[in-house]
Amino acid sequence: MEQADLNSSCTTSPGRARTARPSRLLIAVVLAMIVIWLGVVLSRHTIRAHYWAYRLRSAASGDERLVYFQLLADLHDRAVPAVLPLLDEDDLGVRSLAVGVLHHAHNNLALDGLVRATRDDEREVRRLAIAGLAIRDDDPGSRELDKLLQDSDEREAMTIAAVLSAVPSRTAHDVLIDAVLNSPYPGVRVEAILSLESLRAVEAVPALIEALADEAVFHGVTEADIYAADVFSAVEEELTAEHGFARQLRLDLPDRHVVGETAERALEVITGWSMEESSDPRSTRSQITESWRAWWFDTEKEPTEAEPG
Repeated sequence: MEQADLNSSCTTSPGRARTARPSRLLIAVVLAMIVIWLGVVLSRHTIRAHYWAYRLRSAASGDERLVYFQLLADLHDRAVPAVLPLLDEDDLGVRSLAVGVLHHAHNNLALDGLVRATRDDEREVRRLAIAGLAIRDDDPGSRELDKLLQDSDEREAMTIAAVLSAVPSRTAHDVLIDAVLNSPYPGVRVEAILSLESLRAVEAVPALIEALADEAVFHGVTEADIYAADVFSAVEEELTAEHGFARQLRLDLPDRHVVGETAERALEVITGWSMEESSDPRSTRSQITESWRAWWFDTEKEPTEAEPG
């Protein structure tokens, strides 16, 4: 009897060993499939981003491009690796949309892409990149904007200041205020003041008061006036096309800007106040400055009074 049990054990053990090997193999296959599935799930956004970037680049119409632009923008940081190669495309529209996608991302890779785009050959792309740095509203973006202003010539720095007029962020305000106080170029100081006026930046009032004594003159047309002229021209062309009007309208742009006088107008717009000394031709810049300082000292006790009227 014991011998029979021993024989039975000997005959069944090899079978069990043979069935154990396929079980281990099956487990390994299942685990590998799970790993692959997890990889696909975790990288699905990356796969989508690269596919949508390809579709944006190859789209035949502007409307189709906008569809893929929005899809990429909704991915935020996850879209950046797929979008960066689009900055090298020959098509201006593709590069512009790529920069627009970077407006919606906040990682360092997106910051690098925006800085790179500020060196684009096309003015439109550079302006979009500058706006993107301000939209980030963080210290790295602010530092990059400061570098751009310091490294640019007067006209290019004026462009940067003008672009910031459309970005109501803390970064834009800080960069513009610093330009008013520290830029070596009168044109940049004038442009920065105009942008702060456009933004109705109450926190800029102390800097603008300091700028009242600045008698430097910028001889030329500001970027703000160039933009106004472009809008005027577009309206004129539309009227001509629709109603057959002859192109007889003319927009005269000032080509002389005193920094202090520009600051005074900006203060009046931002605060809603006007100093009596400003209308007195006998008043000096220093008298006007002291009057504004005294008014602001009193107003700081009640900040709401400095809100635009």
